[in-house]
Amino acid sequence: KIQPIKEVPKSGFMKYFWGGKSVVFNEKPALLNEPIDLTSYDKIYIGSPVWNASYAPPLTTFFTINKVVNKEIYLFACHGGGGTKVFNKKLSNLLLNNTIVSTIDFIDPLKSNKDEIAIKVKDWLARG
Repeated sequence: KIQPIKEVPKSGFMKYFWGGKSVVFNEKPALLNEPIDLTSYDKIYIGSPVWNASYAPPLTTFFTINKVVNKEIYLFACHGGGGTKVFNKKLSNLLLNNTIVSTIDFIDPLKSNKDEIAIKVKDWLARG
């Protein structure tokens, strides 16, 4: 789990304002996480909410600190509807020296049937 030092608002107007501003200005929020040695991993699963048709800015910080190269990448996104095409393109551009193997998205996963989502995730993981 990537955790920014400054907590992101979880509800209300400030959640959307903070998230949109962070994406537009390509912010790199400071993280609580230490750098990770990714050399022993062949596959990496990366998930993010969709913010303003992009990935969450803490990922930008993470990839600045942790070099991800020559990996098989699996992307997943959670969103309220739409925006995953741009999301996947932006994240793929950030991970140019890797192979994007598969992508999946979940629309309003907290409001969805948990059993259906579990089956969808299980099927996706089995393909990877």
